[in-house]
Amino acid sequence: MKWASHFLRDLGLSHDQLAILDSQVLGALRDLGVMNLPSKGLSDQVYLDAEREFKAWAEENLREIPFDHLDLAIWELFRSK
Repeated sequence: MKWASHFLRDLGLSHDQLAILDSQVLGALRDLGVMNLPSKGLSDQVYLDAEREFKAWAEENLREIPFDHLDLAIWELFRSK
């Protein structure tokens, strides 16, 4: 699912609706208390549910950052952890 999101975003087809939830982003979201999911081995349905939950949280808390960019911003901030 992560690679499908990469592909669609690279083609410009995500329309601010897709997140790339890799292990660093999932770890950061756990650290921030947004969600509690394993960092690896997510089923497609769990990934999509997590993406929806992340989007709802982002819309409520970080509206000024486009959703397509938020996962990259989180990844940059938390990648050195």
